Amino acid sequence: LVNATAKVGVARVVGVQWLTSHATEVLWPGTDVRHLCSVVSDLSFSEYLARAGLNGEWADTAFLHALGRAYGVSVLIFQPGVDEALVVRPRNVF
Repeated sequence: LVNATAKVGVARVVGVQWLTSHATEVLWPGTDVRHLCSVVSDLSFSEYLARAGLNGEWADTAFLHALGRAYGVSVLIFQPGVDEALVVRPRNVF
């Protein structure tokens, strides 16, 4: 359990670093990384980053997108009651 907690902590650091360094990257017209984080969390981008870096906090779709991009892997998210899934495909590795 200690090793798993340490790995989650490392993943949080990696995710926050990716979000910080790609904040202005356009995901689709009118939406960049910073805007997506604020929309999904209802927090300012700086508040989002502060909370996302804490163990015990949520990992939402924006954060999972960051992890997928940082680690260069595809992420598939299934949501109950939703037919469509959000797929994050890596473009380039952090």
